Amino acid sequence: MKHNEYESLEFHPDEDHIYSLYENTSENTIGLVEYRKNGEVKTEMGKQRGLDFYVLLLEGEYNNYVGVKFEKDPQEVGYFELISQEGKTEKFVVNSKKEKSYTVSYIAKTELDPDNIQTIKVYTKDGETLYHENM
Repeated sequence: MKHNEYESLEFHPDEDHIYSLYENTSENTIGLVEYRKNGEVKTEMGKQRGLDFYVLLLEGEYNNYVGVKFEKDPQEVGYFELISQEGKTEKFVVNSKKEKSYTVSYIAKTELDPDNIQTIKVYTKDGETLYHENM
């Protein structure tokens, strides 16, 4: 990835594959990738457009993934929720109240089908809505 000018924001090895959230600042893009050890790759990319946050969803070969990069007030982010069209929700804790540090990006496996995710809501550590986006 570094050879292609991509900077990995989050990188997670698994048993048979690797998944990563990355960006290419020269091309102003952000991406989510699942890379299998046999060389097969599944990716999802998006353009960075000065938003409060970026969310990418990927239906991989092994899992479904969500990757988020927080541009506005990342130090305030406590958790986010994905909400499906059927009303199912999945919560992801990003920064706990006890931690003094914070992260600007987050990647995780999700049980939800990326094609059925309707909304993402981002909350502060105290549970107040920070921002949201309909997909």
